[in-house]
Amino acid sequence: MTRATAAIALLIAGLLSGCFYGAGKDDGAEKLKDTIAAMPGVTRAGFSTNDEGLATVTLPNLYVMMMTADPQQIRAVVDTLKNNPHQDLETVDITVSEKPLISVSRTVADIGTDQFIEDVERLRRLAPAVGPAAVMKWTRDDVPDGDLSVSVESPVDATLATIREHLDGIGHAEIYPGSSSGVQRWSIYFPFSPDEERHVNSQLESLPVQVGAVTVSSGVITELNVAVTNIQSAESELNEVIAALAAGPDSPLMLSWQVGQIFLPAAPDGIVHAGACGYPSTPHGDNLSPEERALQERVRRQFDTCPR
Repeated sequence: MTRATAAIALLIAGLLSGCFYGAGKDDGAEKLKDTIAAMPGVTRAGFSTNDEGLATVTLPNLYVMMMTADPQQIRAVVDTLKNNPHQDLETVDITVSEKPLISVSRTVADIGTDQFIEDVERLRRLAPAVGPAAVMKWTRDDVPDGDLSVSVESPVDATLATIREHLDGIGHAEIYPGSSSGVQRWSIYFPFSPDEERHVNSQLESLPVQVGAVTVSSGVITELNVAVTNIQSAESELNEVIAALAAGPDSPLMLSWQVGQIFLPAAPDGIVHAGACGYPSTPHGDNLSPEERALQERVRRQFDTCPR
């Protein structure tokens, strides 16, 4: 059985049994899980599969609840995992706070115990600033300097100030500010200075359209999702956005749009890489209407650099 087939089989077994934890685990993995569950500071431990879609199913990861554990207790759990590797345990996800909800995950093979503990302590220090309703997830798996996802009913500038104060040197943050902001999702690659933040905000405020999501890298807007008024006005509105951001070969912009209003994370109604030709590997356009597809092609011919 291949790795992918085994993962799908585990998912189906879990769904059929109605069990979230433990489906399909062998005795070795179960014993390791039981060992972790019995350790000081641990209130629960179990396996879970990623069931967001069959294309993304992975082997079960170990989830550990340690909301009130001290650093020594967390260290003991991490060391136990590292010293007892098991083929089914790819990552560990440790919940270290309930309100706000804070979880820290890492691939077991790559985890550094000291760094993991330091990350936990830094994140816990954020708690008073973000408030009890916040949800934070942290990992270093894909971003070595740290990748933070935070959902919080707080203005983005306040959240960024908190991140700069407590997580200096972070690599990336994805911020969901809720009703406190008209922008639903911010994706920021650091460093991102207060001056750069003010410049980006002034650019967003100058746009003639609603912004749903923005990505900033090296202090510059590199991706943007907007809502155009309707299909008839879309081309002129997109032209205005590209001009306002001075997007081009020296400052490429991946611009996507939805007609009428923002629906995230729904697929956009069009996408253009202004000043470049780095489209996603999965072709976009199969679900577009003929009118939407024609608009996308016109905008691409005008602004991207793809050979034709």
